[in-house]
Amino acid sequence: MCLLNEHLWRVPHANEEDIDEKISRTTALKIPNQAHPPTNRSSVGISPATVSNYSQAAQKAGLSWPLPTSLSDEELIARIEPVAKQLRHQSSSKVMPCWPEIAKALTTKHMTLRLLWEDYAAAHGKKAYSYTHFTRGYKAWSKRQKVSLRLTHKAGEKAFIDYAGTTIAVLNHDGTVAFHAHLFVMALGLSHYTFAHACRSQQLPDWLDAHVRALDYFDGVPTVWVPDNLKSGITNSCQFEPEANLSYAALAEHYGAAIIPARPARPQDKSIAENAVLVASRWIIARLAKQRFYSLQALNNAIADLLTALNNKPFQKREGSRRQQYEALEKAALNPMPKTRYEYAKLAYQRVAKDYHIRIDKHYYSVPYTLVGETLLCRLTATTVEFLYQNQRVASHLRSDKPDAKTTCTSHMPKHHQDYHAWSPQTFMDWAEQTGTAVLQVAQHILATKKHPEQCSKIHAGLKRLAKNVGIKRLNHACRRALACHCISFRSIESILNAGLDKQPYLQMVTANDNTEHTNLRGAAYYQSSS
Repeated sequence: MCLLNEHLWRVPHANEEDIDEKISRTTALKIPNQAHPPTNRSSVGISPATVSNYSQAAQKAGLSWPLPTSLSDEELIARIEPVAKQLRHQSSSKVMPCWPEIAKALTTKHMTLRLLWEDYAAAHGKKAYSYTHFTRGYKAWSKRQKVSLRLTHKAGEKAFIDYAGTTIAVLNHDGTVAFHAHLFVMALGLSHYTFAHACRSQQLPDWLDAHVRALDYFDGVPTVWVPDNLKSGITNSCQFEPEANLSYAALAEHYGAAIIPARPARPQDKSIAENAVLVASRWIIARLAKQRFYSLQALNNAIADLLTALNNKPFQKREGSRRQQYEALEKAALNPMPKTRYEYAKLAYQRVAKDYHIRIDKHYYSVPYTLVGETLLCRLTATTVEFLYQNQRVASHLRSDKPDAKTTCTSHMPKHHQDYHAWSPQTFMDWAEQTGTAVLQVAQHILATKKHPEQCSKIHAGLKRLAKNVGIKRLNHACRRALACHCISFRSIESILNAGLDKQPYLQMVTANDNTEHTNLRGAAYYQSSS
């Protein structure tokens, strides 16, 4: 509310005599023993009720004209305004609407100010404000709530990122549309130095590739990236703690940057990007509208020429151009580029199966068996597959496109799996030869009579277990008895050992020099040569 100090006693462009004359005609202060002439509202721009309110407040505050010369405006306001506010509250017969509740109700679908005013008027009757006063009061209140903060950007600190809404057609050789290219735009915060690049889509690979090209163009890295909440870049667009896509976060980590997305539906957070997109649309897309492009490379070549002209174009309201501001203020403030160029990688979390393999694009890759049940971060490039656990690489393979096949590293297997995987008939023969003559003869017979090597591998494992449980000496005795009885099988040898028959004498001994020939026996030399 305006004060008399501003509207009556501090009238601009008037001398002291004019002020005295105006006050003598229009003052509403109730000075004792003085008449009150009519108030001229046009001279002060406020209503008589307001003047009367403040004159009463001045009287109650113990003020009269002329004011003490030592009284400042701030002291005058401090003495009069509380009293004037109390008088206004006492004299008002209208019920003030609760504007925050009105604003909340307006968020309801199909709700209008007219409907809210009707409810308000029905509730308060004659104490309700008119519809005009109601709408004027709400607009004044809402303007006070929408206060914008003008940000001052530091050199090299932020880059603002967005896609233009308008696409550019890329044609086939027969003139039909092959696809519509999307214009990626990144602009630096201080200089507004702009990069633009046409992408085939807004998917993750194109999104990351455009970032890499932009940083190469700037020859430096802004500390903070401010993108829109594109799904390819931002997984969770929470206003208070947004979450970037794993691959996008890995890109930012590679360049040592932080990602701070704009708030959802808050274009003012990235006004520089909005302006850069607008300028790029007018300066680039509009100029290319009548041209025909048959490849993405040809389109980007044309964009590069227009982009150079845009950055060299002088500002309308600032000195210099985007390029001049960039070279003078921002280039040196950007963080240095990393030594290695970023290679696109698709990232995903996967749980290790019981067979210590992870399925990626229909192919199975092994990891150390000790990580079974753990969740690993999988990093896929065009040529390799990497697995990370607690930020440490635990496995790496060349990428394979064979569906439902396995790529297995022997070192990832437990010991017994390694033994099984490395087994061959020669492995059986070598072990039997080291164990004893009778065991060797049993092995030769088993290898000669079984139809498939895998059957022999299980018998080999069983004989090794028997040797561990009863010892090599008893195993050899049991094998000699089995050979003498012509009951050469794992179950027979195990039964001999369980019954203790290996410790009893037997009628016929099979020696190491027994060269018995049989049509069903192939002999050790056969397996040695076959290996």
